[in-house]
Amino acid sequence: NYSRVYNSVLNDIKILQRIRNITFVWKTNQPGGCTQGISKSHPFIAAHEIPEPMFNHDEFLDRDSITIQMMQESDIPFVDVRMLYSRSDSHPNSNEDCLHVCSP
Repeated sequence: NYSRVYNSVLNDIKILQRIRNITFVWKTNQPGGCTQGISKSHPFIAAHEIPEPMFNHDEFLDRDSITIQMMQESDIPFVDVRMLYSRSDSHPNSNEDCLHVCSP
């Protein structure tokens, strides 16, 4: 389950931070979904409007929400790219991977 895996990673981060002077920054998952153009919906609504969920794209937002809460509780900074759920600037009209990685 995702929370168990996350807790394991978080534990490793804390150990490494104690051993070495390392700063970790978590980035939310790059949104995915094969859409046509930019959605007019709010990004969080667009995340659940994925017409044909592939590669667990429809689970990304919920996982990110859990992760952000845990990062905040652990004082670990994060880069939040959830606003990109309403964009399809990588592979519009494609039925391939459709990750939104070409964002500015």
